[in-house]
Amino acid sequence: MYRKSLTYLRWFAFETRGIMAVEAALMMPVLAFFYMALYTWFDAQKNYGQSLKASYTVSDIIARHRQAMTPEFIDGLDTALNALDTTPGDPWLRVSLVTYNKQKAPNYFVLWSYASDGNDPLTQQQVVDMQPEEIPAMSDDDIVLLTETFITYEPIFNLGFDLGYWKTPEFGNQTWDIKFATRPRFVSQMACPTCPGVNNDGSFDPTVDMGDEH
Repeated sequence: MYRKSLTYLRWFAFETRGIMAVEAALMMPVLAFFYMALYTWFDAQKNYGQSLKASYTVSDIIARHRQAMTPEFIDGLDTALNALDTTPGDPWLRVSLVTYNKQKAPNYFVLWSYASDGNDPLTQQQVVDMQPEEIPAMSDDDIVLLTETFITYEPIFNLGFDLGYWKTPEFGNQTWDIKFATRPRFVSQMACPTCPGVNNDGSFDPTVDMGDEH
């Protein structure tokens, strides 16, 4: 039985006859799947790169702004982000002032935060839950402007696998959350008198609920 099976295997290995139509019918779905997968992958790479550049440009504009932040200014940057980013969808951004105090727990605090398009500002719990690669290590009483952009991407072909840049249980539309943290270049940048979390004079208001105790 063993020798007979070995004979059949040897015959199968060296047999070169076949029908092209049958082989094409077997291989075309496989080739089509890999072609769509490669196209989807490179399209995601291209769009992610464009979104990253658009987000960096907006963050750089914020870092160079010489006046106090206002919701109107941030909404204007949302318009710029939509013009710079070519990914289909409606991207939005959130700008927050975050400080670090090693004497308190948690160490990171949201002083103020504003999100465009009526979205939620950054909460205290969200900044506490951020990973080390999302917010830089800071010295005591240091302050950073955290710019976040949220850009929705829909793959051209929904093939049912993760494209690598994001982790989500669904395989349809994906949202890229891109973060840039920059130290304010000018003192005036730290004020946002009409943003949630501050008094009318631009000072921090500890009574404002940013999602957790300050």
